[in-house]
Amino acid sequence: MSINNYYHKNASNIFACELEEESDYEDLVVNLQSELKKPNSLWNKENKREYDENRNYPGRVFASYHAIRSKWEITIYAIIRGGYFAHCNLDWEVEVESDDGINYDVYYAGEMARLPNYIQDFINLKILQLERVYKKYSTPIYKHAQMSNGVALYKKVK
Repeated sequence: MSINNYYHKNASNIFACELEEESDYEDLVVNLQSELKKPNSLWNKENKREYDENRNYPGRVFASYHAIRSKWEITIYAIIRGGYFAHCNLDWEVEVESDDGINYDVYYAGEMARLPNYIQDFINLKILQLERVYKKYSTPIYKHAQMSNGVALYKKVK
């Protein structure tokens, strides 16, 4: 079994952030929250909300975006995850609920395709905006190769 340093579930790339000291982590979170909270933005700061989907890569929701479009309630969570060995990376999660009580975990098992096109477009626009902010504060990388001993090689996204 192999271990990678970064785990990302939904983001288009691994948005890796190098942290030398513990204060760098808090500075990064504050900078991201400030960038997302710029005028006319509906992103809300969240602090200390643990996100423990994968115990090897602990995470924290640091901001959320909530919107209602006709019968659809959309919540996007901005997540910062610790690396397995060092540093951290940025990711996101989307939840959609309809007024008939059906919950959609949007990026699992093709559930995005079950949503109306205008909801898909809205979510894609908000994710694009979020990842634009992520690019300012991180280095987008991807896993280029993985060795049989578990060592992963990463390259910068061009």
